[in-house]
Amino acid sequence: MAITVVAADNRVTRFESQIFSEYVRGNQFAQDMANSTNAIHHVNERLTGEKGEEVSIPLVTRLTGSGVTGNNELEGNEEQMDNYAKKLTTDVRRNAVATTEKEKQVTVIDLLQARREVLLNWLLDQTRDSIIDSLRKIINGAVNVTYETASAANRNGWHVANIDRLLYGNAAANYVVGDHAASLGNITAAMTLSKAIVRLARRIARTNADPHIRPARVKNSETGAIEEWFKLYVPTFAFRDLQDEMDPTYQGAGVRGKGNPIFNPGDLIVDNVIVREVPEMPTIAGVGAAGIDVAQCALCGAQATGIAYAMRSKSITDVRDYGFVHGAGIMEYVAYDKMSFNNKDHGMLTLFVAGVADA
Repeated sequence: MAITVVAADNRVTRFESQIFSEYVRGNQFAQDMANSTNAIHHVNERLTGEKGEEVSIPLVTRLTGSGVTGNNELEGNEEQMDNYAKKLTTDVRRNAVATTEKEKQVTVIDLLQARREVLLNWLLDQTRDSIIDSLRKIINGAVNVTYETASAANRNGWHVANIDRLLYGNAAANYVVGDHAASLGNITAAMTLSKAIVRLARRIARTNADPHIRPARVKNSETGAIEEWFKLYVPTFAFRDLQDEMDPTYQGAGVRGKGNPIFNPGDLIVDNVIVREVPEMPTIAGVGAAGIDVAQCALCGAQATGIAYAMRSKSITDVRDYGFVHGAGIMEYVAYDKMSFNNKDHGMLTLFVAGVADA
């Protein structure tokens, strides 16, 4: 009797491991994701081997003291390291496709392979959208909502708490105390994303923000040097405006840092800020001066967002109707959120600029 052996590529365990690594690696934020307090998107998988649905990610700030020199004693002069915690509560996310024996008979499509591709693409989209939502979250006290669902009071509370982590247009003076909407109204059509605005946002992150926003430290694979970088995620129209300004003296990732693993083709560089276009990031319609659209951008340093897995992606199946209907899907236990403490966005500055669509 001949026994059919399932090929290695079709075994469920290999499928699950492969699809998890591919969708994590394949999303556009992948280069900034790692299980490290130095990563822009801090990934925690502690619960994958334990029971529970909530994980606590430590938030650490930089040391600011001068230490001791010479023969001065260090004992008794230690510096306190400020540290906080961000709790992430994971939840199940799943999706599936189903087909019948009849459809399997009449098609030459490899349904197993097709299932894998559509589920992989779904996971990629979900990861991307969840990180974008996290970057744009309104978090203040018990309030933790997406920007679009936040009330005016929610936005104003976040606006007040993050006064040192917000930039409206091209000047700090555009900030209106206690009024997020009025601050957006100060953004004119001329306040498009520019090198000057990127540099201003960077200065605020490094000097005005309290505590300062730590840049991510990355080892250059070509030179071996440790480099400090911020990542600025921007919608398409904001990226277009900066690209137009930089075209005459274009600075691309291929020139200044092609050996650095945090670059993508097409990224722009302003000083130590990598500007990345994220087409799926939305603009906010009609909130600027004279009713112009505004682009919300995220200048990120270390630990801007947190991602927690209680269970990696897992295959799920269902057979019903006397074996006639076959369903197959994927599920995982995961949480995404902006990292925050004391009502402040921990690792990021939010930048609002004109985001007018093409004429």
